[in-house]
Amino acid sequence: MTTNEQLKALAEAAKGWKFDHIQQCDDEPIEVGQMSDGEFYQIATIDCEQYGESSRPLAEYLVQASPERILALIAENERIRKANDTLKTEVSDVYASNTGYRLELERVRGLIRQHLIHHEHGCVYLDEALGETK
Repeated sequence: MTTNEQLKALAEAAKGWKFDHIQQCDDEPIEVGQMSDGEFYQIATIDCEQYGESSRPLAEYLVQASPERILALIAENERIRKANDTLKTEVSDVYASNTGYRLELERVRGLIRQHLIHHEHGCVYLDEALGETK
């Protein structure tokens, strides 16, 4: 699985399955399934003991990572991408529309650099820096 589209397709296909309950009688394994009308219906058994790990973190993850939550995260990601693309376009447009202002600003900065006058107190006066005398 390499793309959100593939993950989205898998989540859509699994939407009807609800992992909403963990049942553990002994330490291991853990059963994951759904509760309906007070009855537990097992969907999967998680047994990580053979790997020297607790099954609980994986079981809890399966309960929390429901297809609906995955789809909601993908939808949020898509909204953020679209908003980001819109902002990039707007910033690019603003940057392009201000080319003249940026060029004038650079010209003024150059003048200030050329005519910068430091006074005895270390003050710099913009009118003098621009060559405009009183």
